[in-house]
Amino acid sequence: MKGTAIIQLIVIGIIVAGSAVSVFCKLLPGLSKRIQSSIAGPLSRSSLSSLSALGLWSQPSDAKAGSCGYGGGCGPCGGCGVTRTDSAPNAAVQPLVFH
Repeated sequence: MKGTAIIQLIVIGIIVAGSAVSVFCKLLPGLSKRIQSSIAGPLSRSSLSSLSALGLWSQPSDAKAGSCGYGGGCGPCGGCGVTRTDSAPNAAVQPLVFH
């Protein structure tokens, strides 16, 4: 194989992998956030500053914002980006009734 064919295969592989990750995150957001949190957690606790920065950057956006009400990101709730399930249901949401 020529060098250009290898580079072409690598680029196509990166594009396909990125597309697969994007579809996975769109179709299974809860699972993808849990996986992302489980990968980002150990990285952010690393003693190496570059790995720690990578871990903080790769946290889910909910964990950075503190979706559990902690406000500081991954807090004592242990959710790390997964919204709390014990919150009161939204009163404005009405069930659909079909006749």
